Amino acid sequence: MDHLQWWSSIRHGGLLLDPQRLSKLIPAPPPAIRDYQHDKLRREISLFVDDQRERRGRFVSYVLESVCGFGSPGGTWHRGGNVAATWTRRAVTGEAVRPNHLWLGRHGATLPVFIDDEKRLGIGRSKRTISNALQWLRQGSEQLALVTNGQQWRLIFAGLDYDAFTECRV
Repeated sequence: MDHLQWWSSIRHGGLLLDPQRLSKLIPAPPPAIRDYQHDKLRREISLFVDDQRERRGRFVSYVLESVCGFGSPGGTWHRGGNVAATWTRRAVTGEAVRPNHLWLGRHGATLPVFIDDEKRLGIGRSKRTISNALQWLRQGSEQLALVTNGQQWRLIFAGLDYDAFTECRV
């Protein structure tokens, strides 16, 4: 369980995963990224920091595909206008809500990704993005989504009568 010490160092709201379930999900430490991947990630972070508005979506795509491994052959990404209209759900306000990016994997696996333009997630106007993501989850069969602004990465869970999250900063 020493390889899971990082879990207690990140921010949590509610109980997303207890240590026992986490150790079953991650039984061993992940392999270290290669030097080439490390250098590429550093370049992508530098480019993102220099021009966040223009590069946010591209940076999020890079991290999820190249660093986290959400790519082919395990699944396919749908981004922006390529996210089918069938994934659109109505918020309580009547606003149409759908993920900015959507990963569809084998056996019905999905990862909806909501991208926020605000500097801090869950603060001020960013509360709306979090609320919309939670409402979107509750209207479908999905319970887990990612909300990010590129600097903060929040994994949110929406149960019927509660929600939980865990968040880290880059």
